[in-house]
Amino acid sequence: MNRNSPHDYTESTEESLLATEDFIKYVKELNNVTNDPATTPKFVPKCDPELLMGLSYLAVKHKFAILLHVAEHVDGVLWGKELEPGCVFNTFSGLGSDISGDYSPSLLQAQRDSILCSKPLAFETQNNEKQTNSQQAFYLATLGGVQALGLEHKIGNFEIGKEFDSILINPNQQIEKSSFDVFYPRFNRRYLSKMVLSWR
Repeated sequence: MNRNSPHDYTESTEESLLATEDFIKYVKELNNVTNDPATTPKFVPKCDPELLMGLSYLAVKHKFAILLHVAEHVDGVLWGKELEPGCVFNTFSGLGSDISGDYSPSLLQAQRDSILCSKPLAFETQNNEKQTNSQQAFYLATLGGVQALGLEHKIGNFEIGKEFDSILINPNQQIEKSSFDVFYPRFNRRYLSKMVLSWR
Protein backbone atom coordinates (compact mmCIF):
# COMPACT_ATOMS: atom_id res chain seq x y z
CA MET A 1 0.00 0.00 0.00
CA ASN A 2 1.40 3.35 -0.95
CA ARG A 3 -1.47 5.79 -0.34
CA ASN A 4 -4.42 6.48 1.99
CA SER A 5 -2.98 4.24 4.72
CA PRO A 6 -1.51 4.69 8.20
CA HIS A 7 2.14 5.76 8.14
CA ASP A 8 3.44 2.48 9.57
CA TYR A 9 1.55 0.53 6.86
CA THR A 10 2.63 2.67 3.92
CA GLU A 11 5.66 1.97 1.76
CA SER A 12 6.98 3.67 -1.33
CA THR A 13 6.17 2.23 -4.75
CA GLU A 14 9.81 1.22 -5.20
CA GLU A 15 9.98 -0.46 -1.76
CA SER A 16 6.76 -2.34 -2.40
CA LEU A 17 7.82 -3.63 -5.83
CA LEU A 18 11.29 -4.68 -4.64
CA ALA A 19 9.90 -6.48 -1.58
CA THR A 20 7.25 -8.18 -3.71
CA GLU A 21 9.79 -9.40 -6.26
CA ASP A 22 12.07 -10.70 -3.48
CA PHE A 23 9.12 -12.59 -1.94
CA ILE A 24 8.05 -14.10 -5.28
CA LYS A 25 11.60 -15.25 -6.04
CA TYR A 26 11.94 -16.75 -2.56
CA VAL A 27 8.72 -18.76 -2.84
CA LYS A 28 9.54 -19.95 -6.37
CA GLU A 29 13.02 -21.08 -5.24
CA LEU A 30 11.34 -23.37 -2.70
CA ASN A 31 10.13 -25.32 -5.74
CA ASN A 32 7.04 -26.56 -3.91
CA VAL A 33 4.45 -27.66 -6.47
CA THR A 34 1.48 -26.89 -4.21
CA ASN A 35 2.59 -23.41 -3.08
CA ASP A 36 2.45 -20.84 -5.84
CA PRO A 37 3.27 -17.27 -4.87
CA ALA A 38 0.66 -14.52 -5.00
CA THR A 39 0.45 -10.94 -3.85
CA THR A 40 -2.44 -9.04 -2.29
CA PRO A 41 -2.14 -5.26 -2.71
CA LYS A 42 -5.19 -4.60 -0.46
CA PHE A 43 -7.55 -2.61 -2.73
CA VAL A 44 -7.53 0.25 -5.26
CA PRO A 45 -7.80 3.24 -2.88
CA LYS A 46 -4.69 1.99 -1.02
CA CYS A 47 -2.50 1.47 -4.13
CA ASP A 48 -1.89 4.06 -6.82
CA PRO A 49 -1.86 3.21 -10.57
CA GLU A 50 1.95 3.18 -10.70
CA LEU A 51 2.12 0.47 -8.03
CA LEU A 52 -0.66 -1.60 -9.62
CA MET A 53 1.03 -1.38 -13.04
CA GLY A 54 4.34 -2.39 -11.47
CA LEU A 55 2.69 -5.40 -9.84
CA SER A 56 1.10 -6.33 -13.17
CA TYR A 57 4.52 -6.23 -14.83
CA LEU A 58 5.98 -8.48 -12.10
CA ALA A 59 3.02 -10.86 -12.37
CA VAL A 60 3.65 -11.33 -16.09
CA LYS A 61 7.42 -11.59 -15.62
CA HIS A 62 7.29 -14.16 -12.79
CA LYS A 63 3.88 -15.76 -13.52
CA PHE A 64 2.03 -15.21 -10.23
CA ALA A 65 -1.49 -14.19 -9.22
CA ILE A 66 -2.56 -10.80 -7.92
CA LEU A 67 -5.42 -11.09 -5.41
CA LEU A 68 -7.01 -7.66 -5.23
CA HIS A 69 -9.84 -6.79 -2.85
CA VAL A 70 -12.28 -5.12 -5.24
CA ALA A 71 -15.66 -5.11 -3.52
CA GLU A 72 -15.50 -5.62 0.24
CA HIS A 73 -18.11 -2.91 0.85
CA VAL A 74 -20.07 -0.32 -1.16
CA ASP A 75 -18.12 2.69 0.13
CA GLY A 76 -14.84 1.06 -0.90
CA VAL A 77 -16.12 0.43 -4.43
CA LEU A 78 -17.36 4.03 -4.76
CA TRP A 79 -14.07 5.35 -3.39
CA GLY A 80 -12.11 3.26 -5.89
CA LYS A 81 -14.26 4.51 -8.79
CA GLU A 82 -13.77 8.10 -7.61
CA LEU A 83 -9.97 7.73 -7.45
CA GLU A 84 -9.56 5.66 -10.62
CA PRO A 85 -12.67 6.15 -12.81
CA GLY A 86 -11.18 4.28 -15.78
CA CYS A 87 -10.05 1.26 -13.81
CA VAL A 88 -11.34 -2.03 -15.24
CA PHE A 89 -10.80 -5.45 -13.66
CA ASN A 90 -11.09 -8.96 -15.04
CA THR A 91 -12.37 -10.81 -12.00
CA PHE A 92 -12.92 -14.47 -11.20
CA SER A 93 -14.85 -15.75 -8.20
CA GLY A 94 -13.77 -18.36 -5.72
CA LEU A 95 -14.04 -19.01 -2.01
CA GLY A 96 -11.10 -19.18 0.32
CA SER A 97 -10.25 -18.69 3.95
CA ASP A 98 -8.47 -15.51 4.99
CA ILE A 99 -6.51 -16.78 7.96
CA SER A 100 -5.24 -13.30 8.83
CA GLY A 101 -8.59 -11.53 8.79
CA ASP A 102 -11.26 -14.15 9.24
CA TYR A 103 -12.52 -15.99 12.30
CA SER A 104 -12.27 -19.46 10.76
CA PRO A 105 -9.75 -21.20 8.47
CA SER A 106 -12.44 -23.71 7.44
CA LEU A 107 -13.51 -23.79 3.79
CA LEU A 108 -16.73 -25.46 4.94
CA GLN A 109 -17.42 -22.38 7.05
CA ALA A 110 -16.65 -20.15 4.05
CA GLN A 111 -19.22 -22.14 2.05
CA ARG A 112 -21.84 -21.76 4.78
CA ASP A 113 -21.13 -18.04 5.05
CA SER A 114 -21.53 -17.56 1.29
CA ILE A 115 -24.91 -19.31 1.40
CA LEU A 116 -26.10 -17.28 4.41
CA CYS A 117 -24.85 -13.94 3.04
CA SER A 118 -26.50 -14.50 -0.33
CA LYS A 119 -29.99 -14.88 1.17
CA PRO A 120 -30.50 -11.21 2.17
CA LEU A 121 -29.14 -10.12 -1.23
CA ALA A 122 -31.64 -12.36 -3.04
CA PHE A 123 -34.42 -11.05 -0.81
CA GLU A 124 -33.45 -7.38 -1.23
CA THR A 125 -33.13 -7.62 -5.02
CA GLN A 126 -36.07 -10.04 -5.34
CA ASN A 127 -33.81 -12.19 -7.50
CA ASN A 128 -33.43 -15.81 -6.36
CA GLU A 129 -30.56 -16.30 -8.82
CA LYS A 130 -28.40 -14.23 -6.45
CA GLN A 131 -28.86 -16.86 -3.72
CA THR A 132 -26.00 -19.35 -3.51
CA ASN A 133 -26.92 -22.99 -2.99
CA SER A 134 -24.73 -25.71 -1.51
CA GLN A 135 -23.63 -27.02 -4.93
CA GLN A 136 -22.50 -23.54 -6.04
CA ALA A 137 -20.72 -22.94 -2.73
CA PHE A 138 -18.91 -26.27 -3.01
CA TYR A 139 -17.85 -25.45 -6.60
CA LEU A 140 -16.57 -21.99 -5.54
CA ALA A 141 -14.54 -23.55 -2.72
CA THR A 142 -12.97 -26.18 -4.98
CA LEU A 143 -12.65 -25.75 -8.74
CA GLY A 144 -13.96 -22.15 -8.72
CA GLY A 145 -11.18 -20.98 -6.40
CA VAL A 146 -8.61 -22.94 -8.37
CA GLN A 147 -9.78 -21.38 -11.65
CA ALA A 148 -9.62 -17.91 -10.09
CA LEU A 149 -5.94 -18.58 -9.37
CA GLY A 150 -5.28 -20.09 -12.80
CA LEU A 151 -4.34 -23.48 -11.34
CA GLU A 152 -7.12 -25.60 -12.85
CA HIS A 153 -4.57 -27.46 -14.99
CA LYS A 154 -2.88 -28.74 -11.80
CA ILE A 155 -5.47 -29.13 -9.03
CA GLY A 156 -9.16 -28.73 -8.16
CA ASN A 157 -10.74 -32.07 -9.05
CA PHE A 158 -9.93 -35.73 -9.53
CA GLU A 159 -9.16 -35.72 -13.25
CA ILE A 160 -6.31 -38.00 -14.35
CA GLY A 161 -2.96 -36.24 -14.35
CA LYS A 162 -3.82 -33.66 -11.67
CA GLU A 163 -2.15 -33.51 -8.28
CA PHE A 164 -4.03 -35.22 -5.47
CA ASP A 165 -5.14 -32.09 -3.63
CA SER A 166 -6.91 -33.97 -0.84
CA ILE A 167 -6.45 -36.07 2.25
CA LEU A 168 -6.55 -39.86 1.96
CA ILE A 169 -8.35 -41.46 4.91
CA ASN A 170 -8.60 -45.15 5.74
CA PRO A 171 -12.23 -45.69 6.89
CA ASN A 172 -11.25 -48.96 8.58
CA GLN A 173 -9.23 -46.99 11.14
CA GLN A 174 -12.12 -44.78 12.22
CA ILE A 175 -11.71 -43.53 15.76
CA GLU A 176 -14.72 -43.64 18.06
CA LYS A 177 -16.45 -40.26 18.51
CA SER A 178 -14.66 -38.71 15.51
CA SER A 179 -16.34 -36.40 13.00
CA PHE A 180 -15.37 -38.77 10.18
CA ASP A 181 -18.23 -39.64 7.82
CA VAL A 182 -18.32 -42.30 5.11
CA PHE A 183 -19.55 -41.37 1.63
CA TYR A 184 -21.91 -44.01 0.40
CA PRO A 185 -22.00 -45.15 -3.23
CA ARG A 186 -25.20 -43.18 -3.80
CA PHE A 187 -23.61 -39.83 -2.92
CA ASN A 188 -25.85 -37.10 -4.34
CA ARG A 189 -26.88 -33.47 -3.92
CA ARG A 190 -28.66 -34.21 -0.66
CA TYR A 191 -25.47 -35.58 0.90
CA LEU A 192 -23.48 -32.65 -0.49
CA SER A 193 -25.91 -30.16 1.06
CA LYS A 194 -25.72 -31.99 4.38
CA MET A 195 -21.91 -31.95 4.26
CA VAL A 196 -21.66 -28.23 3.42
CA LEU A 197 -24.26 -27.13 5.95
CA SER A 198 -23.56 -29.39 8.92
CA TRP A 199 -19.98 -30.70 8.98
CA ARG A 200 -17.61 -29.18 11.51
